[in-house]
Amino acid sequence: MTERGFTLLETIVAFAALAVILGAVYGGLAAGTRSARAAGDYLEALARAETAIARAGVTHPLVAGTRERRDGRWTERVAITRDPATADAARVGLALYRVSADITWQDGAATRRVALATLKPGPAP
Repeated sequence: MTERGFTLLETIVAFAALAVILGAVYGGLAAGTRSARAAGDYLEALARAETAIARAGVTHPLVAGTRERRDGRWTERVAITRDPATADAARVGLALYRVSADITWQDGAATRRVALATLKPGPAP
């Protein structure tokens, strides 16, 4: 007489193998979701830094100093300093200013940061 079907041991082994496979798939999906979120945060921080630099000299005057602003979990710090290499340009009423934007945010327990800097022409002090 032949028996049909699976034994209890075969069924338990099949469920254990399925659990291991599903655990690996879930771990991969979770890591992908975290990476996508981190990439999105970096892109937003980059856009905020570029915007802060673009605003310098347009909505905010090019005057040496530091300005800090908080927006939810984002902290934006813009520093403007006069470039000392352009001392000769002051004779014609121009100077170069170093504008740096530093964007920080919390990502769980870690603090993330994006920093950009450029030189912008402006009036000599």
